[in-house]
Amino acid sequence: MDRNELTAAIAGALAAAFLLGWVVRWVFSRLNAGPRDGVTATAQLHEAEEARHRAEYRRAEAERRAAEVEAELARTRAGLAATERQLEEVRTAYREATAGHG
Repeated sequence: MDRNELTAAIAGALAAAFLLGWVVRWVFSRLNAGPRDGVTATAQLHEAEEARHRAEYRRAEAERRAAEVEAELARTRAGLAATERQLEEVRTAYREATAGHG
């Protein structure tokens, strides 16, 4: 192999290595491409954590409201029971008062 053939072989090997490197980089960048809308996985994680915190707050608020409604319902039932007792007392007094006149 003379000097010209050796130079051509080295130039060809360097060109082939350059092309192979370019193709491998292109394939690698395609395989590792992130989301196209610009949102990274870290940003998605932060958004998910914020959504979880909001959901926990809403749940706690709903539980608090439910406890308030249950307490108000218990007070209302107690008031209704007291009113029913008073009504029965009034009926009894009315019957006793009208029993003597009839």
